Amino acid sequence: MADDSLCPRSLQRLGREIAAIGAGSPRQRLLRLPPDVVHPFLPNHSLLVVILGGGAAPDAAIRARRSVDLMHSPRLQARLASLVFQGCEEIVKVSFTLEQTDWSTPFFRARDQPAIPARCLAPGPHTGKPAWGEEPCL
Repeated sequence: MADDSLCPRSLQRLGREIAAIGAGSPRQRLLRLPPDVVHPFLPNHSLLVVILGGGAAPDAAIRARRSVDLMHSPRLQARLASLVFQGCEEIVKVSFTLEQTDWSTPFFRARDQPAIPARCLAPGPHTGKPAWGEEPCL
């Protein structure tokens, strides 16, 4: 039987680790995957959107700079996404987003490694749905 308290503790730890970096307390939004997106081995699961930055003065500029630093660190993001995946079986995708921008870095749950970064699909026509771990990029 799964430990029901493990996921909330993992999400709290994620928030603490991001706060320790100085990027503030991230907002977290848990959403269901769209019906046309099927995870290869855990169907009908959720994605977590971690929104970085924001807050009021006087610390907003520091938080924004630290949030941008985190967005420029794919290794740190992969480690944080892995932390979520280890504690939250129901979450199969974690996306780090910088507040008030369209900058987003998604990571996907995989069988053979803790978290895989999204593979960018080039613009243009595509046939069929993207494979798990692929996303259109602008």
